[in-house]
Amino acid sequence: MFNLMKADLYKLRKSTAIQIFLGIMCLSAVLVTVISYLLAQGRLGMEISGTASLLSDAAMVSIIGSIIAGIFICGDFENKTIHNAVLCGTGRGTVMVAKALVYFFVIALMVLPYSVITGIAFCTGYEFGTPFVASVFLDILANESGLQVTLPLIVKLCAIMLTMMIVYAAQLSICVLLAFVLKKKPVLVVGIGVIVSMLLAQATLLKESYPSWGTVFSYTPFAIGYPPLMTLDAAPSDFIKAILVSLVFIAIMLAITYITFRRTELK
Repeated sequence: MFNLMKADLYKLRKSTAIQIFLGIMCLSAVLVTVISYLLAQGRLGMEISGTASLLSDAAMVSIIGSIIAGIFICGDFENKTIHNAVLCGTGRGTVMVAKALVYFFVIALMVLPYSVITGIAFCTGYEFGTPFVASVFLDILANESGLQVTLPLIVKLCAIMLTMMIVYAAQLSICVLLAFVLKKKPVLVVGIGVIVSMLLAQATLLKESYPSWGTVFSYTPFAIGYPPLMTLDAAPSDFIKAILVSLVFIAIMLAITYITFRRTELK
């Protein structure tokens, strides 16, 4: 498995697409931070919030993550890299887990620009506007509790960012399942992945009308960011819940993916 992962990581390191996506994420993180700052200064009106929401971490990770799944996993079905690995005696479960782990690493890499830029902006002490879209990083920037920058707070900030990398990986584990089911149809993986992720993210709004649904949905990684659970006021139990929920969700998605992939004939 480690050899498969090393090969995939080497291929992705040389990938122009991954470099472009990382650049897009860096630019988006900078823009959304600047917009939040200008809103606080009154230089921009809230009418820009609709357009700016597309630059938030929630939207960009969902879109870019789905595209990467289509390119990275479906691409290996098209060029028969996965077929060759299985024919050479590598178990299907091993192949699937290796692909998933590398994919999750890339998702964490895509979240990193938001983490770094948010951390730097927060430490400047500047005032940032009230979040114009549900976002853990924008919520941190707003700092509505008025917390001062201290070493323990910086440690907590790093913990939030690492936790969110796991959360986003869990949310996009659905794309791993889609990629292994749809195989050579990356466009469908991207389209369905984006739509499903956004719909599930917004589904938390139903908890007021359907409390039982809200209770069930609270045990999914999608409930962690909408509204943000990982705030600067988060308790240790919130971190534990977010990580455990995400890991269990990933395990369930990978189990379903394995069952599906094991029964699929490779052509």
